[in-house]
Amino acid sequence: MPRLLGSWELDGWVVLVFEEVDGRTPELPWRPDQLRRVLDALPRLWSALTPAPVQAPSTVDIMTEGFTGWAKVRPDERLDPWAARNLDRLADLAARGGAACAGHTLVHGDLRADNLLLTAEDVIFVDWPAAVLAAPWFDLLAFLPSVVLQGGPDPESVLAEHEVSRRVDPDRITAVLAGFTGYFVTGALRPPVPGLPQLREFQRLQGEVALRWLRRRLPGWR
Repeated sequence: MPRLLGSWELDGWVVLVFEEVDGRTPELPWRPDQLRRVLDALPRLWSALTPAPVQAPSTVDIMTEGFTGWAKVRPDERLDPWAARNLDRLADLAARGGAACAGHTLVHGDLRADNLLLTAEDVIFVDWPAAVLAAPWFDLLAFLPSVVLQGGPDPESVLAEHEVSRRVDPDRITAVLAGFTGYFVTGALRPPVPGLPQLREFQRLQGEVALRWLRRRLPGWR
């Protein structure tokens, strides 16, 4: 992480000054070697942040609200037919997601290519406003829909190979994925956010990736 050099507040604004990082965001579509660097760096990040060195909300607290997208939406022509048929079941599954990924690690919570800087030797994780206490694999799961969207590999293959996620109960992963999918899919249906014109479209695209992945993990649902 970049080192914090100083901070101050003025007229309701908070200013944070970080060290300059001599790095660049990953190339997109994802290059396999650069993605491997990021995936290999994650366990070192999680190890350094377990137990969490600062106070932060837990997934049990914030995902009680964050994973309620399926419960708040109604079927309409914009919703995927499979999701519309299974709304109640998806809402029940997602409601278990916050507890399923509970933990004592300070995780980034919003990993994407634009929140990463690659230097000659390190991977630097920047932009931490979504930091939360969770199980380490929470970060990996949240990261993978954007990876697939931006030309990366199949998410199941990454989960199966990663040293942290491959030891996790698959039902816990599916519950958290249901929560993330609902967040993306239903968030994309909401009105545009002032000052963030691309947000809803990015949510829609991640939602499509996550929904395809979720359907693969729920083959018995019709």
